[in-house]
Amino acid sequence: MTDNILIIGGGEIGQAVAKLLSVHHQPIIFDREQTRGNTTQSLAELVIGAQIIFLAVPARALPEVLAELGPILDPATTLVGLSKGVTDEGEFVGEVLARTLPKQPWVILSGPMLAEEIMAGKRAYALVASSDQSVADRVVNLFHQSLLRVKTTNDVRGLNVVGVTKNIYTLGLAIADALALGANSYGVLVAQALLEMTLIITHLGGAEATVWSWAGVGDLVATAGSEHSQNRAVGEGLVANSQSELASEGSLALPLLLPRLDQIKAELPFLVAVAAVMVRQEPSQEEFNKLLQNL
Repeated sequence: MTDNILIIGGGEIGQAVAKLLSVHHQPIIFDREQTRGNTTQSLAELVIGAQIIFLAVPARALPEVLAELGPILDPATTLVGLSKGVTDEGEFVGEVLARTLPKQPWVILSGPMLAEEIMAGKRAYALVASSDQSVADRVVNLFHQSLLRVKTTNDVRGLNVVGVTKNIYTLGLAIADALALGANSYGVLVAQALLEMTLIITHLGGAEATVWSWAGVGDLVATAGSEHSQNRAVGEGLVANSQSELASEGSLALPLLLPRLDQIKAELPFLVAVAAVMVRQEPSQEEFNKLLQNL
């Protein structure tokens, strides 16, 4: 028996999730741009009867989508948040889901899931976080025998935090790589990124162990090392052009996350250096030399 699955958002990750699910299901992809979807029905028509809805939209678009879904959602429909960013108000995906639809079952799905690799038939890995184990298990079962290996966790907050912060630190590692600072310095910055992610996740109420999971260090290594990574491209582009013309979930989230980290900012020199370059547009060579000198 297959579930009635709707994917909202026909971008790269939406298409990749559809490919993974197609082993046992026939997911419908809805996108405002019909060429990116596989249906001509309206969103309202599709939501009625949908048992599981994957939210494959950028975090900034999520509040608007949820406002549209709220009045027509079946109370039993499970929502799956995929974005690794924050809203314009600086909320994580789990926070906006809990605030907007407090009685709706939902999960966060996050991990090394580079869309280009999935579309090429390569394996991917993810954690599913929910306060309800039965809801998490249901989502895990959707991917049975697919190329996505999925495990569950109850650390909803932590999974949100590592998804966002690994994107931000990928920006920093890409800047370091583009500056040709060397493998020794790059290795130290990877270690510093993981140390700071641990401090951030603890400060924001998540579990330290999540940093060392597939969705933490696993996703950081995958994103920072992939030629397909938008966050990596933004960091490299900034060094090449002094000001990147691209944007990514990491570059958009960084200035919105900073106010929540004021109390521990002194313990986050790598994050502060990335913010100096990305947000205040300070010279990258100068900021990163200063960072490495003072670690």
